[in-house]
This record gives sequence, structure tokens and C-alpha cells, in this order.
Amino acid sequence: MKRLFVNRKDSNDTNNSAARLNSNVYNPGDYWCTPLHYWEEFRKGDWVDIMNIDSVDLNSYDQIIVGGGGLLGNDNFDPYIQQLLPHADRVWFWAPGINSNISNPKEITQRGFARLVETSRAKQYNLKGFDKDKIAVRDYNQLYNYLPCVTCMHPVFDDIESEIKQDYLILAHHKVSTLLSQHPFFLDKKRLLQPKTEIDVIVKEIKRSKYIVTNSYHGAYWSMLCNKPVVLISPWTNKFLFFKHQPSILTMNELSLIVMKELAPKKQIDCFDFTSLETYPDYLEECRQANREFYLKVTAHG
Repeated sequence: MKRLFVNRKDSNDTNNSAARLNSNVYNPGDYWCTPLHYWEEFRKGDWVDIMNIDSVDLNSYDQIIVGGGGLLGNDNFDPYIQQLLPHADRVWFWAPGINSNISNPKEITQRGFARLVETSRAKQYNLKGFDKDKIAVRDYNQLYNYLPCVTCMHPVFDDIESEIKQDYLILAHHKVSTLLSQHPFFLDKKRLLQPKTEIDVIVKEIKRSKYIVTNSYHGAYWSMLCNKPVVLISPWTNKFLFFKHQPSILTMNELSLIVMKELAPKKQIDCFDFTSLETYPDYLEECRQANREFYLKVTAHG
């Protein structure tokens, strides 16, 4: 069977053969979120960036597997998704998700969450004409079947648990300013740029940390896979709104209140309590099992 894998492939990579454990990639979340890496049968397939889809002959493939990553409901990627419609009977969607910018991310708090969720429902996905039975999205509680991101299959999550070395890890998206500032909360705390750092380094630091503060989708997801408490800072696209286990949301102003409480503990400030955050010890295996089952479903149609 001839398969084509389509996602936001790393722009600096030209090798679409076997997966590499420590590839020098630009965005490890994008790079590792295609199932091509995790099953030997898939590694024989071709791999193309969604924005280069017109460079291949779609008629020559028996299956076209789209995902993962934030490809849906996005003006940048919608035109390329629509190019697949004439081939809809051969197209599978493997855990892509919605990804549309939030207009005022600094204003997003837990209280505003319900309204945002309702305005980002599946009607925004623009998948009309595709076979619903062949669509599984990484967003929970949607019109389509749920399938968590396939990066859970990466062997880095099987490494021995690391000893806790630090209270906080700041996982900052390199294109979003909120966690790149000199905010006093970040002083003396480990900070990594995601996606500029490779997955094995990120996961190692997650496992060494007690709490994760992030504005990265995969930063939050990988933290939960590692059974770590995670907080989202000022979500900037609606892709952050549909985790199965939704992380708590904080604004930068709320981080400032935490600092005030730390500097003046006697002040009567209603302060966020990191120790109250939930973790999910079975989440990694749950996500992996869902992906194994979807693999069997896709390959049964070979």
C-alpha cells in the first residue's frame, strides 16, 4: 500500500525516511505529530508539508493520512485541506486539531472559558465532504471522534523517571511574548523555548520539575503525559481549549498576584494554589491505546 502523510512538517528537514530520536528540528511538536514515525509499516510512506501538497500526485496514493497538529479551522491551512476533497474516500485525519487565534488572549481567564469553547465547536473545522468515520481529532467532546496527539507514542516517555530538581519549569513558545518577558515570577526559574528545543530535552526537564507553566500546546500535553501538574498562561489560540483534562488557566496579572503573595505572605490575597493542580497517572497509556486502536482501524482498510 502506498501512503502519503500530511502535516506541518518541519521546514528544515529533508529526510522523510526513518524517524530520528534526536533530530535537529525547528518544531518538535510538528515534526513528531505524524504517525509515520511510530509504526514500521508507516515509515515506508511519503511525507509532505501540508503547504506543499500540490507538489505531489495525490492520485497515486492508496491512503492519505492528515495530521496531527493544529491544521483545522485555520486560514493558513484550510485551502490545502480543501485540495484533498476530490480524494476524500482515501483521506484519514489522524488527530489534527482546531487552531484559530483568540483575539484578546490577555483577557482569557477560567471564567471566560465556557464562552470560548462554545464558539469553537466543530462547525469551525471545515471538514464537510470528508468521511466522518475516517476523522479523529485531538480535541475532546466534539462532533468527531477523539484521538489524542500521536506524540504520546514517542519512546522518550518510556525513559526512567527523573529525580525532581526544580519546583517550576517555564515552557515558553518562542513566538508568543507572554512567557518571554522579564516578569518577576520567572526569576530564578528554569525556562525553555518550545518549539526551539528538541523533544527529549523538553521531556527530561518536565520530569525534573514539580510544576509546569506553559503557553505551548505540546508543552502542556507532554507535561500531562508525564503526570505533571500544568498551568496554561493566557491561551492565544483555541487549540488550548479542548484537552480531555483541561489545565488551569492563568493570566499574567494573576501571576503578578502570586508574586505579591510570595513577597508579602501576610497580605490577604486570593492566590492561586499550585499544590491543588490535578495529575493523571493513566493518561499516557490511555493516549497510546487510543492511537494503537486507530492504527488498526486505518490499516484494516489497506
